Amino acid sequence: MPRANSPFLKTNFDGVPFNNDVPCAVCHVTGRQAKLMIPARKECPGGWTREYHGYLTTSADIYHPTTFECMDEAPEVIEGMGRDSDGALFYTVEGDCSRSLPCPNYVNGWALTCIVCTK
Repeated sequence: MPRANSPFLKTNFDGVPFNNDVPCAVCHVTGRQAKLMIPARKECPGGWTREYHGYLTTSADIYHPTTFECMDEAPEVIEGMGRDSDGALFYTVEGDCSRSLPCPNYVNGWALTCIVCTK
């Protein structure tokens, strides 16, 4: 049973039901000492290995976002937990060309991708 403050998927990823608890994961790869999360990218730099890719997420503006996480594009959910328990809420981060993002490199209103790489 997840704790009351377990991560909670509040956005709609392809094929993942809305309002489901998601398990936490820590990326540890034996023999690799460095881990890198790169926002707005789909590929790792040369010499790095892709562990997973997905979408940049954070809490909603009204919750004062402080941390950005790269959530797998097909996140797992905890079966049978499809209720609105409002734990930690994840929302995708979208490009906003009216601020500081250099557009057309980004598309206004589209979710930003991310990648987790190890070396």
